[in-house]
Amino acid sequence: MQLVFSGENSGRVLKYSPATKETTVLVRNLQFPNGVSLSKDGSFFVFCEGSIGRLRKYWLKGEKAGTSEVLAIVPGFPDNVRTNEEGNFWVAVHCRRSFYAHINSQYPKLRTFLLKLPIPAKIHFLLQIGGRPHGLVVKYSPEGKLLQILEDSQGKVVKAISEVEEKDGKLWMGSVLMPFVMVYNLA
Repeated sequence: MQLVFSGENSGRVLKYSPATKETTVLVRNLQFPNGVSLSKDGSFFVFCEGSIGRLRKYWLKGEKAGTSEVLAIVPGFPDNVRTNEEGNFWVAVHCRRSFYAHINSQYPKLRTFLLKLPIPAKIHFLLQIGGRPHGLVVKYSPEGKLLQILEDSQGKVVKAISEVEEKDGKLWMGSVLMPFVMVYNLA
């Protein structure tokens, strides 16, 4: 939990070749990278940068091959991303950021000081998310356009969503922190 909130940028995206048994670093200096999903045409993949709430695109083909760029700024702490049949990307977001989280992201020395205090991880978590667990999923186009937000801002039905998958007109959601599988009918 402290790694997520620390803003520490030692994260990487790696490529492993089973044929050569070699691992290559594709992107460095990331803040808690997580979740990878290939685009429908296979020209790029998308991954989350959880600590700072970004969705990033890494180009595999074309003139931008081997480079990455920010695809979208996510309104919270993204966890995983999945491509749907249309080629859009659903992003599981644990929760929105609080004002406390915003201030901590702007002042690394303050953040470091607060994380060293003898405050339980659960309290740090609640401060970061605004006091109560809640959940949302967000859909983006391959170009980064926000297409849809589904949110339970009170956390009455879903909390801390870490996985989302669209299949046959339904959205399947789950959490690594909470014991549920939620099915939402998109039609």
